[in-house]
This record gives sequence, structure tokens and C-alpha cells, in this order.
Amino acid sequence: ESLVGKVLFPSITYKNVTLQVNLGPEPRVPLPFKCRMIKDAAAEDLQITQISEAEGAKQEVLFPVGLPDQGLFDWLDQFLEENPRYTELSDRKLLEWSQQSQLVRQHGYGEKSSNDKPGMNFGIPALDDLSVQKTLALVAPALKRDFVVMEMKANLVP
Repeated sequence: ESLVGKVLFPSITYKNVTLQVNLGPEPRVPLPFKCRMIKDAAAEDLQITQISEAEGAKQEVLFPVGLPDQGLFDWLDQFLEENPRYTELSDRKLLEWSQQSQLVRQHGYGEKSSNDKPGMNFGIPALDDLSVQKTLALVAPALKRDFVVMEMKANLVP
């Protein structure tokens, strides 16, 4: 009862599935029932929030360059601690997110060939074939955040 009249923000949690969300004005296929799509929601049913950003502020993307196993990831950890507005984009971070989501990795989370490219080894095609990293790279520009892209070899070699 304490939530009556308050705005609710939907949350979807999933594990080992592929989820496709349609936020458009029409369903992709005819439904056997009537419902309104999110884009077609009534104004009184919505609460629109604005992202507060400084006037004229631009988002930054950092591409650190360094040599393997010479402390670049240690530098990143310190940098992120001092600059929490930045979000790390890397295979290392994807492994951390996967572990927090309780995904089972075939050889455990302790095994990795390197910090830069630790190898996914989940047995889940979308993770193992780097599709998730490609999707993140495509979605990131729309998020209006500051990022640090930690791909040591890719940051050095075009």
C-alpha cells in the first residue's frame, strides 16, 4: 500500500537468456490481447526524468596506452577511485559483471590469460564470440557517460 500513487520503475533480471525489448509504439507481432506499449503510455502514467549535466558539458572517452603487465590496470583502478564518473569498458569489467550476475565460467574466475584479453570461456555464444563487447561499444555513445576503454592492444594498433 505504501507504493500507491508513486512512480514505479520496471526492472528485469535474467540469467543465461537473450532478452529483446520492444519500446516502440506497436508490438512486433499481433498479440492475443490488448495493451498499450511504453511509447504509447498516457502522460499521466509517466514521470520523465532529465539527466542533469553542466551547460555545454561533453562526455569524455579515454583510451589509455601502456605495456602489458606494467601497471596500467593498477593505474586504472586508482583513476576510477579518484574519478567515479568514469565507467570502465573492458573484458576485465565484463568478467566482473558476469561474476556479479552469478554466471558460471567454465574454468572459474581465477583463470585468465591476461588482464587485457582474459578470455570469456562461458560456453555462452554471445559472451564467447565477443558479441556483448560489440553491443556495448555501439550502445555506449547513447548513454551520456564518461568512459575509459581498456583495450591495451586495440588502443595501440589501429
